[in-house]
Amino acid sequence: MAPSFTLLRSLLAAVVLLLPLVGRAQSDLTVSNSQTNPGGTYNNVTITGTGILSLQGSMTVNGTLTIRAGGRLSPNCFDLMGPGNFDLQGNGSLDICSVDGIAATGPIGSVQMTGTRTFSNDANYIYSGTLGPQVTGNGMPTTVRSLQNFNTDGLTMTTDLALGSDVNVRQVLRANGGSINTNGRTIRLMSNASGTAMIINASGGTIIGNVTAERYITPNLNAGAGYRHYSSPLAGQTLNNLITTGFAPIFNPAYDTAAAPGLIVPFPTVYAYDESRVGVVNSVPTGFDQGWRSGQASEAMSAGKGFTVHIGAASKVEFTGVPNNGNYNVTDLNRGAAATSGWHLIGNPYPSPMDWSALVSRGGNTNVGDALYVFESNGTYAGNYRVSINGMGTTPIIGLGQGFFVRSTGNGGQVSFSNVDRIQIFDPADGTFHRPATDTRPALHLTLANAAATLADETIIYTETGATTGFDARFDASKLNNLSGLNLATQLGAERYSVNGLPAFGPTTMLLPLTVGVPAAGNFSLTVSSLVNLPAGTQAYLRDVLTGTRTLLSTGSSYAFATTTTTANGRFVIEIQPAGTALATAAQTLAAQVQLYPNPAAGHFTVQLPATAQAVPAELTNALGQVVLRRSLSANATDIDVSSLRAGVYNLHLNLAGTQLVRRVVVE
Repeated sequence: MAPSFTLLRSLLAAVVLLLPLVGRAQSDLTVSNSQTNPGGTYNNVTITGTGILSLQGSMTVNGTLTIRAGGRLSPNCFDLMGPGNFDLQGNGSLDICSVDGIAATGPIGSVQMTGTRTFSNDANYIYSGTLGPQVTGNGMPTTVRSLQNFNTDGLTMTTDLALGSDVNVRQVLRANGGSINTNGRTIRLMSNASGTAMIINASGGTIIGNVTAERYITPNLNAGAGYRHYSSPLAGQTLNNLITTGFAPIFNPAYDTAAAPGLIVPFPTVYAYDESRVGVVNSVPTGFDQGWRSGQASEAMSAGKGFTVHIGAASKVEFTGVPNNGNYNVTDLNRGAAATSGWHLIGNPYPSPMDWSALVSRGGNTNVGDALYVFESNGTYAGNYRVSINGMGTTPIIGLGQGFFVRSTGNGGQVSFSNVDRIQIFDPADGTFHRPATDTRPALHLTLANAAATLADETIIYTETGATTGFDARFDASKLNNLSGLNLATQLGAERYSVNGLPAFGPTTMLLPLTVGVPAAGNFSLTVSSLVNLPAGTQAYLRDVLTGTRTLLSTGSSYAFATTTTTANGRFVIEIQPAGTALATAAQTLAAQVQLYPNPAAGHFTVQLPATAQAVPAELTNALGQVVLRRSLSANATDIDVSSLRAGVYNLHLNLAGTQLVRRVVVE
């Protein structure tokens, strides 16, 4: 029987309705901003470097879903399905919600597309599930840019990842509010010329299991062997853990008791620093260098303790253990009686960079100055200490594994490290942080350099509210001599300053003597790298007492000089001249360079005279005006023994180039 006309019309309508589904391609989706999407079916989905896609429903992809560098996809526990391909590219980010993580193949995990799944080894894998504990899944590669967990129920490493036992992290391992359990594997924090990976512990997040932290040496200043200051970011380490390819540490306790430790064979390559040795041990050299002692193979690299290691730039040190996390106190940072006492080699205890200025701001240093000293090697046995204090000098950011010096202001010093001091943002250079607002403080940055410009040292003079002309632990940094032999500082009394914080420049000329040390006689220069924010009409000069030259200073100005000795202390003076005042006379400049210390004196004191001074008559008189001591003093520093004198107040009379000077001396 022939079909009815009505039935034929119905069948035809059904075919017409089906045609779009059979023959028409699905639309493409390109995401270049932050947007939500209800899900649905698409051909190609592309998330660009500025795109963030957050799903509100399941998505089916027939072509390719691509997450480009800088882009991010958040499925929010909705499925990614379809016959298409999945391509997570380098520096792209994927939020993973499934309890099964991501799988290389099969209908499991957050990505279930049946085409090719590509998970870059330079992408960011962010586990943010809310349905219970998660596993990484075997789709996660064994090298990632970052591995981050925001699941408070925790994340566990899958044991059947395709390659190797370690999971290598290029930049960030983050535990945010939950744990990352290594499940018997080891997570490696990679370190190379591109940067050093770090751990972020936030909201109580922890790492359960072992981590290997690499510490690459950037050979910017010297490519060969040199001294590098280390501290351990992991628990349970000893100095023997410094063994690495091409380097085996040498320990020799005979160094500690030798009168001439520099002649000890074999010469140690790993040292700790003990300030209690300074001024006590019988050795040459004296002073600061007496604090060094040979390390021991079994000596613990406890959290916050620093060591110096003579190691080649091609060597990469590795530490393996449980990462340090939480609060650590470094105590018993005392200060002996010697002029060079009080230095302590401590270190960043964390597997991440930390901000020393943050620690100082919250009062984490007790009886310890605010200055930070980090050693930068620039030769086999040479290098400089870079200084940071109160926003002056170099960066206060301390890298992972970095040791550094601080100086105690008395006994009972303590440094208290806290997680709040740690950096939370990855920076290839370990972060560069500056004062948040434009710095309006008057400041002079003066650099001493050799003729070849291969060695340089800087001293800084600035003004700060609350600062005095004496030493202020909050504003001033003592001078720590560089191994290179090139040293520049200002000196007031016994104290030499690498950073000198002063009260506001007043209505009278301020004279600031410089101490200059060079490794050998030759040609050198003093250059103003920066001179800013001087009060209106105020000018700064550099006076060379030896030649009688006075040079007006400005940013970029330079003064070349020659010296036949390795010290030029008392030769140069910085003159800060306020508007409307006369320039300092030669006699005033000479007088400013006379330094007397310590004062009060116990047994002896030192008189430092200008470099041009010769056969200066000196008389010490008591309160009755009676002469109790006569000497003829030479240039630079002369020690005067007053151990036979009674305690009291005395006056030191000097005749300096026809100028009569009197200095008050208290003998204890």
